[in-house]
Parts: sequence; C-alpha cells; structure tokens
Amino acid sequence: MMLALWGIREVEGWVWWTFTIGAIPAFLSGIITHFIINYTVFIHLLPAYIAVALYLIGVIFTAPFLLKRTR
Repeated sequence: MMLALWGIREVEGWVWWTFTIGAIPAFLSGIITHFIINYTVFIHLLPAYIAVALYLIGVIFTAPFLLKRTR
C-alpha cells in the first residue's frame, strides 16, 4: 500500500514493474493450487478471476503514465 500511495508519480517506471512482476506469483500460486487439488468450482474462484481482471486493467492503464519517457 505504501508503494501505491508514495510511488504513483509520472515517469516512475520502477513502480509499474514492481506492481506488474510482484503480483504474478501471488495470483499464479493461488489459482494453480486450486487446479492441482482439483477444486475448480467457478463461484469459489470468481473473486480471484475478478482480482486478476482488475489487476490487468490497472497495469494496462497505468503503463502510459508510469513508463513515460523524459526528454
């Protein structure tokens, strides 16, 4: 949370990369574990799917702002 509050400033590409790469292990471990144990009830995994969708939307829409090049 501190990174989101402090780091969302223009041309702070490291923040975008931290959010982008940092969330992948969490989402993968949570979702893949359910497939390994064969507990794939859609309603149970729906919050995780929604979180992934919101995560992707956030990464896509913050990229132009955070990855902007300075002249």
